[in-house]
Amino acid sequence: MSALNEPTIAAGMAPKAVAGGLFLVLMATGALGGALLGAVLGGSAAAMLADGLDLGQVRDRASFVVTAALIGAPTGLAAALWPILRARRPRRTGLHASLAIAAWAGLGGFAFHAFAFSATTTPPPLTPLLLVEVRVSSGTGTPLGEDGTALSIHSRAEGRDASGMKVAKDAGGRDVVHGSFPMSSLMPVDWVRLQRRGKPEIRFSLNLPSDPPSTADFTQWLAADRAVPGAEDRRDETVEMRFRIDRRVLR
Repeated sequence: MSALNEPTIAAGMAPKAVAGGLFLVLMATGALGGALLGAVLGGSAAAMLADGLDLGQVRDRASFVVTAALIGAPTGLAAALWPILRARRPRRTGLHASLAIAAWAGLGGFAFHAFAFSATTTPPPLTPLLLVEVRVSSGTGTPLGEDGTALSIHSRAEGRDASGMKVAKDAGGRDVVHGSFPMSSLMPVDWVRLQRRGKPEIRFSLNLPSDPPSTADFTQWLAADRAVPGAEDRRDETVEMRFRIDRRVLR
C-alpha cells in the first residue's frame, strides 16, 4: 500500500519544490534589481540637487552622491521586496510592515542627508582669474604660435605659465595670443612675459596685488616695457597687451 503511494507523494512534492525555487529566484532578482535601481536613483537625484544648488567642490559632491547611492540601495531593496512578499505571503503582515518601514526610513534618510548637505556645504569659492591678450603686428617672421610662443606671469619670487592659451587672429589680421591665469592669494603679478624662439623676451609691467578686484572689461592696449634688451630694436613689429580680472568657480 505504502509502495503504491510513494510516486504520488513524490509527484505532489515536485510542483511545490519548483514553485519554491521560482519564488526564491524572483526574490533574489527583485532584491538585486531594487537595490541597483535605488542606488542609481539616489545617486542621480543627489547629483542633480548638487548641480542645481551649485554647492561644494568636486570632492564634496562626490561624497554626497556616493552616500545617497548607499542610502538608495537598501531603500530600493525593501521597496522591491514589499510587493513580492505581499503577493506571495499575504498573511505575514509583520514582515510587510517591516519592509514598508525600511523603505520609508530610507526615503527619510535621503531627505535628511540632502538637507544636511544643503545646510552645511558652502558655495565653491570664486577664484580671481587674470585674462591676458597679447597682440603682435609684424610684416615678416614666423607666425605667432609656430615659434614656441609661451606666455607667463611673474612675481619677484616665482613665475607661472598660462593654464589655458590659444592663438588667433583679430579682425585686422594680427596675431593675438590669449592666456588665462588663476591668481594665487600669495602671489602678486608684477609682470607678464611673452617668449618666442630666437627672440628676446617681452615684458609688460602690471604690479597687480594677489587679490585684485574684478574689472568690467579689458583695459586699453598697453605697450611693452622698452627696457628689455633687444626689444627696442624690433621696429618691424608692434607688441601690445591688454588684460581683465574675472572671478570664476574653478573645479
